[in-house]
Amino acid sequence: MSGSDLKLDHSNAETHTIKKVQFGISSEEEIVASSVVEVNSTVIYNKETGLPAENGINDPRMGVTTRGIVCQSCFGEMKQCPGHHGHIKLAEPVYHIGFMNMVLKVLRCVCNQCGRILLTDNKLRSIMNIKNPKARLREIIKNASKDCYTVDPGTEKDARQARGCGKRQPKYMKKGQEILIKKEYSELNEDDVDTKRPLSAKDAYDTLSRIDDETIELLGMHPIHAKPKHMIIKALIVAPPQVRPSIELESSARSEDDITHMYQSILSTNIELQKGKMNGYPPSKIDEITVRLQNLVGYLMNNESGKAKHKSGRPIKSIRQRLKGKEGRLRGNLMGKRVDYSARTVVSPDPTLELDELGVPLSIAMELTFPEVVTQLNIDF
Repeated sequence: MSGSDLKLDHSNAETHTIKKVQFGISSEEEIVASSVVEVNSTVIYNKETGLPAENGINDPRMGVTTRGIVCQSCFGEMKQCPGHHGHIKLAEPVYHIGFMNMVLKVLRCVCNQCGRILLTDNKLRSIMNIKNPKARLREIIKNASKDCYTVDPGTEKDARQARGCGKRQPKYMKKGQEILIKKEYSELNEDDVDTKRPLSAKDAYDTLSRIDDETIELLGMHPIHAKPKHMIIKALIVAPPQVRPSIELESSARSEDDITHMYQSILSTNIELQKGKMNGYPPSKIDEITVRLQNLVGYLMNNESGKAKHKSGRPIKSIRQRLKGKEGRLRGNLMGKRVDYSARTVVSPDPTLELDELGVPLSIAMELTFPEVVTQLNIDF
């Protein structure tokens, strides 16, 4: 078919204009709803067929990277299928290392018992007039009180108890991939040995869940698209195989990608934690496995410290290392491409050039141009 024979009919086609793009933090329910499969098996390939195993880390519903196999979600082949994400339901919530500082700020602003904002009425009124969300949050952190009351101290006790729970608030601090909670000496029980203890992601999630929509807006977040509790991971997104393709070796064996190895480690630890909770492991053992799960999820996202390693000792390349820097996906693969017939040079002033003129080095001009014979036919051109 020639180009002139090809006609496209756009008369019945619907046109949609994108008016705005809304960014947010996905909740556990949204992740599960948009996922094509729950990954809960440590088996990657079926031993009999050699194909990706169901509910494994390379489940065919997430996409295919091998010729001759069809994706079970969109029924496209390797070149047509863009990939679809799965998810791992975590046995215990873990912190998202990208949101640790924000979680810490929010915890310092609200009561850990009732979720109310830790401001007196006068401070609350003045802070509500600040339009900039970041500046407003800074002022809230600066003026947050040590007790949970939302009316001025000194007024009748009944009114204060009606608005806030009156509980003394602990101090929060960050150390590595965990948040520490420090109680006042007056708040300690007989069993408490140390004033500082790690605040589990589950406890942080419970506190953040108590915050109402009005307080969320006051903190500069969105009550629908970015709730504070969504900054804690309960369901981990599993990237499709297209993002982490395996390499086929000569002996028909496969070499899996670094990110696939990390997902596999997370999955194994998560299954161990599930079994531990079912079999009634002691709390100390459960806490130990949960900390290991937290560290693995953190290393999946950022392993700049190089603590997560292969058996050979080579540090695993995390998602952050894959994206950032000159050699990363954005700058290295998407923003700049090497092309023929192009050059670059240092731009510098030249007194012999007019304002509307551009100078090109002679060597470039000779290489990127070709001589053209002037005749009567092309002299006007």
